[in-house]
Amino acid sequence: MYKYLTIESIIAIKEYKSYGFSIRKIAKAIDYSKSTVHRVCKLLNQNLLLLEILNQVQKNKQNAGRKLIILTLTEINTINHLLITKNYALDIIADFLKKNKIKNISTKTLYNMFKTNRMGFDEKNLLRKGKNKPHKQKETRGRINNCKSIHEKNLNVKIYFADAGKPCQRGLNENNNGILRRYLPKSTDLSSYKQKDLNSIAFQINSTPRKSLSYKRPIDLIQLF
Repeated sequence: MYKYLTIESIIAIKEYKSYGFSIRKIAKAIDYSKSTVHRVCKLLNQNLLLLEILNQVQKNKQNAGRKLIILTLTEINTINHLLITKNYALDIIADFLKKNKIKNISTKTLYNMFKTNRMGFDEKNLLRKGKNKPHKQKETRGRINNCKSIHEKNLNVKIYFADAGKPCQRGLNENNNGILRRYLPKSTDLSSYKQKDLNSIAFQINSTPRKSLSYKRPIDLIQLF
């Protein structure tokens, strides 16, 4: 926690400095950070008044920290288009904006904008995440008898089965399922879809950049073979 500077602490720093104490020893003696003591010592060398030093340090503290990122209307529309129309995840959007020199913004900053509804973004547009199973519920889905678990890697076998209820052991599979569910929710009757509709969905999925492919599109890599 930041400890606010006072006139008394500036006087103490000045006294210790006059006796030749190092910045580290002064900071330890008055229980302030070394950076704060260093800033005060630099201002003392300029022969400023104590009140001037206090005001300058407080002003610098107010200006410190990361500046609030403001997006233009074009940038906001581009992000919403990629998220809603193209079903891009936030990390893919951040990479797209950077590669196309539109905006250098991190995935975390984008996520915080949606969570706080900043810049007109709506949290409801974020892609949904799966639900955790209830506490102490015994997982039985995906259980296969007489098969080697992924933990039994000391055995001389080439294929291992993920543990039941452990989607983290097959992350790529779970991610692909999540992408597919955006177009075809669970319990969807595929008989109502024509082949050209399914081909269109497949094309859209393969045209979406993937983090596992260094944000390249699967369709571009497929064409290399």
